[in-house]
Amino acid sequence: MQKNIKKYLLLEQLEERIFLDANPIAAVEPIDPIDDPAAELIPVVPPQIESQDSVTAEPETTSENSEQETAAEPNEPDGASLETTTAVQQEGGDEVQSAVNEEASESVPPSSDEEADIGDTIIAESDIDIQAAETEIAEESSSPEQITPESSDPFELDNTADITPVEAIDPMIGEDFTFTVSLDNTTGGTLYGPYIDLYMPTTGDDGDDGVSFVDATYLDTPVNATVQIFDSGGEVVHPYAVDVVTGNPLIITGGTPGDTYITLEMPFGSFTPNQPAAEIEVTAHIDEYRQVDGAGGSAEDFDIQVYTGYRYGSDSLDNPASNPPVNPTLVETQTFRPEVIRFEKQYLGSEQELATGPNYPEQYQVTIDIATGQTISNLQLTENLPNEIFYLGNNTVRVNGATTGFSVTSPNPTGNGEGIFTNGILTIALDSSVTGGTLAGGEPRTDDVVITFDFYVPQYYADGVTPILNPATGDDAIGLTEDREVINDVQVTGDWIPTDPRDRPLDGSPIQISMDAEVNSDGIISPTPSRDEVFDAEAIAIQKTVGLAAGGDTGIIGGYNPGDIVQYTLTFQVSDYFNFGEILIDDILPDGLELQTTGSYAPTFSILDETAVDGSGNPLPWAGTWDVGTNLTTTTQADDDTELHFDVSAAIIAAAGVDVDGNPLEDGILQGDLYGNTDLDNPATGTITYYALIKDEYVSTGVGDSSGPGDVSVDQGDLFTNSVDIEGQIYGDDGAGGLTATGFGLDQDDSSASFQIEVGGVTKQIYAINGNTDLSVFTDPQGRLHMQPGDTVTYRLQYQMPTSEFESFRLDDYLPLPAHDAGEITITTVDTAESSIPPAAGLAYLHPDDTFSETFTSEVITIETNTTGGENRISFVYDEHDNAIAQETFIDILFTVTVTDEPFADGLYLTNQVRAIENGTPGISSASDGIIQIVLDEPDLEITKGIVESDNDADIYSANANVHTYFTEPGSSTGINSSRLEQSISSDWLDSNDINTNVANLDAGDTVTVAIIAENSGNADAFDVTLTDALPLGYAYVASSLQATDGNGIPLAYSGADSDLFGAGITIDDTADQGSIDGYDPTSGTNIIVITYD
Repeated sequence: MQKNIKKYLLLEQLEERIFLDANPIAAVEPIDPIDDPAAELIPVVPPQIESQDSVTAEPETTSENSEQETAAEPNEPDGASLETTTAVQQEGGDEVQSAVNEEASESVPPSSDEEADIGDTIIAESDIDIQAAETEIAEESSSPEQITPESSDPFELDNTADITPVEAIDPMIGEDFTFTVSLDNTTGGTLYGPYIDLYMPTTGDDGDDGVSFVDATYLDTPVNATVQIFDSGGEVVHPYAVDVVTGNPLIITGGTPGDTYITLEMPFGSFTPNQPAAEIEVTAHIDEYRQVDGAGGSAEDFDIQVYTGYRYGSDSLDNPASNPPVNPTLVETQTFRPEVIRFEKQYLGSEQELATGPNYPEQYQVTIDIATGQTISNLQLTENLPNEIFYLGNNTVRVNGATTGFSVTSPNPTGNGEGIFTNGILTIALDSSVTGGTLAGGEPRTDDVVITFDFYVPQYYADGVTPILNPATGDDAIGLTEDREVINDVQVTGDWIPTDPRDRPLDGSPIQISMDAEVNSDGIISPTPSRDEVFDAEAIAIQKTVGLAAGGDTGIIGGYNPGDIVQYTLTFQVSDYFNFGEILIDDILPDGLELQTTGSYAPTFSILDETAVDGSGNPLPWAGTWDVGTNLTTTTQADDDTELHFDVSAAIIAAAGVDVDGNPLEDGILQGDLYGNTDLDNPATGTITYYALIKDEYVSTGVGDSSGPGDVSVDQGDLFTNSVDIEGQIYGDDGAGGLTATGFGLDQDDSSASFQIEVGGVTKQIYAINGNTDLSVFTDPQGRLHMQPGDTVTYRLQYQMPTSEFESFRLDDYLPLPAHDAGEITITTVDTAESSIPPAAGLAYLHPDDTFSETFTSEVITIETNTTGGENRISFVYDEHDNAIAQETFIDILFTVTVTDEPFADGLYLTNQVRAIENGTPGISSASDGIIQIVLDEPDLEITKGIVESDNDADIYSANANVHTYFTEPGSSTGINSSRLEQSISSDWLDSNDINTNVANLDAGDTVTVAIIAENSGNADAFDVTLTDALPLGYAYVASSLQATDGNGIPLAYSGADSDLFGAGITIDDTADQGSIDGYDPTSGTNIIVITYD
């Protein structure tokens, strides 16, 4: 009598992500800013990084009995194993998972009281012949391996992120502040999955008064950010970085519990070596409770640390064992100084210079910024008055735009306190406290308090004897330098009660704030606190400005363009204490500009001094039009610039006329108003206005002349810089009541002004998908455009040409890898035929809105592609273009490329960038960028396996007692659509039902049904799906029992014999235009494969 042997079967579930042959969706996807209101920044020790062996982003689940050992049972074959492996191989899979392969163990059948395992394993194989090695996962370590955040990429990477301030490096507490991080690939190959990590000390001084992340943008487009808080052990799990050995996520260690670790997913799935650097603007917020250094020092400075990494390394696969990623590397530490108050001192005159004398009064302005919501009492400005100024008073104080009360303490206690002082101290104290305010839109004010006062530069220092400027040379009379610097030093003080009660003194008294170093308009703290503002005192000074002349704009897009008339204005001043004769002004008019000499654009002058009066003593300037060839002469220089010589003294003599005897009424000497007298009449000043035409061409070809332009065309982006110099002879007292030049020298001053010819701007968009310009059919509810492998994508590049003249012009389009292959474009020129119909893949032609090639029909647009050295670039190159007159046109190019089936990792985030580069004639290059963001959606397969039915009515299912009700009995196909399914299986159904089941109470000879379910939870179809299983020793496949269906029981064709399931695998057949498994649908069941066999 044969003894009945009971066998207990256990199926171990192992779910892995399989990434398939789909090159997914492109999307212009808005990303919501992440707002973490609590935060702060303090100097921290850079965190360490370790492999995470015990925690995974998506933990593998196993049955609680999956590791039970088996015991010998009589009459069973020796060495039979009840362990089985199931594999899914998918060509074009973008992630290569290491196999979790349980080695077949030598064992005997279990006793009736034991269960055996049938474990399943997944292997993903890519279509570039990368096969994951089958490796055994070791026991999890209780103390993870520590590693340092350094690059392990084979390219010997220098992936540097530089951080530079864009608003302020001394953030105001309770306010946002902004800085930039620049990412640049300086290696020899393309890197994939770039990210930037930021360590922000959110805990601050008191555990809750630090800095928090607000958002990050790239070209005004939000950047996706993962914000994590360090746990009680000072750890966070990195969202992308993995251990290069185990493939497990890295743990960032060494952080302060409560601090913030931000990972910015760069909007590039790939970054090529010559791709333009990407500057990411980061905004953070510093808590209002943050403590500050009351003395304005560094005691409360904090650091933000910047790390960079590439999650996939040098290929697009998530295969750290064979191609290690570039894990986080510390590349920058930026120091910030929290402030409650800051100030900027400004001289409000022109070009940081001032002629001496009371006819030239100027103002100092101090702008004080108080952190929003913070209150400063006893606010006081202390001015270390320069010894070289005469303080006039006329003080004004405005708080949040309105005047307020204040008191002034001057070294001179009488009158308005005016006077000249030696090391004089001026204080301006506000009568009331001030609270930092906001503008109408809610933005913090930066001008909570604005204080001004007037002054001029006198002739002598306070002793009344020592001149500020040497009367013989006009230079610094003490330091013997060319000009006398006037240096102003300011301090701002006040009392502050911190918002945080923990930071207040025990006696409740306020903290005194003292700020000595100013912060300029760029937010930079002055490195020289004793030099808050500096200007030069001058005996003679000149300033120059340029702008479009009234009626001189040709109307081409605005700005400066060939055919426009520009107006230059020269203003000069002579000190009240000096006389100047033989005054000459030399002005350099660059090649490409033509002086206008007639009509309303004729050059003019207006000059005044104390002697220029009418019969009643009223000012009467010498004025008129320059006599070209006489008092205005021109000289053509070697580089074809034109030097204009304005003989100011000669113009005065001519304008003043002659007496009855024909003798000149004036000698051309401008007399300082207070020279030799004390009567304040008229300053000695002059204004010269002249006009120039922007020509279409230069005179110089630049041949043999390194200073000249490169050819004759005035192009877009050309820069015109015009310099001017004034020089005069100083005249002094000859001792006989007259003036003499003997013993007196020359003095001079200079200035310049520039303008640039207008340049255009580039835009890029997705024009069509699969020839369909109605993109709404590809757009999901989140506004993302979806694309599948094999889809054709038509891009549109547009550029506005302000004048249509350039030395060279190109559009460099950096197609994202691996989504597109630039090499698909094999044509060498753009077809100038116009059509709004999207071109076929690999072709490019013009959209009907292109007017450049329509206007200039002989122009050839060359196509260059570069796929070497990690690049993936298509360039549309225009040769030098010059036309008779400036003319606005538009470039509008359509080109089509295919979404490749190259493997890539799940969630690869790409930005398609185009850069327009113009080169003008003098070699000046102008660039503009446009982007389209692409989010790649891929297939994402999860596999489950279970024993779901048997022919033994006494069977017991331990994990899901009802599992057998979902499938028909072994040997039958009586379910829906003649399948083994009793009902449809969908993703929603799988969410609440488990087929990872254990069965017990079976006898030898019983037949069981094994079900393998592969679910695609990704948005893209799965292609070339190959499934492989392994029978445990001692079990035999029931011939012809294999079925492959979708979740609705619809049969799926497959390649390979049934027995190949247990060998090379069976491959589910794809259709002509879609994969074997549809993209994710929660209810349809078409994104599911069901394999059953007995």
